[in-house]
Amino acid sequence: MKQFYYTKENGLYYFYGYSGELSFMTNSVAIAFDKDSYTIHKHGRPELVHSWVDSTRNKLLQSYKYTGDGLFKQMANYLMVIESDNWPLEDLNKVISNTGYLKLALDKLGVDHGSYR
Repeated sequence: MKQFYYTKENGLYYFYGYSGELSFMTNSVAIAFDKDSYTIHKHGRPELVHSWVDSTRNKLLQSYKYTGDGLFKQMANYLMVIESDNWPLEDLNKVISNTGYLKLALDKLGVDHGSYR
């Protein structure tokens, strides 16, 4: 049995968490990741993922202003979000369960790596 996964019915994505119970439904899925390493940080409902990225980016930039350490600014600039209402389920589930699969999936789907924010 899968630990966590998405299904899609009637145009909606259903996410089942670790317990196997429905966690949420959404009509599109967003993925927050580091554009340098393609490490996934968050996935799910777009409004929540975008909010997390905005908040995290702000905290990293505040840390940069406070410390002057350019690594914080770099980390803020590397946070990206990609969102779709047409993820192939097999790829989406591989992305959330296999470290490093996101870049392969984006290449496979022909996504321009400059097209996400």
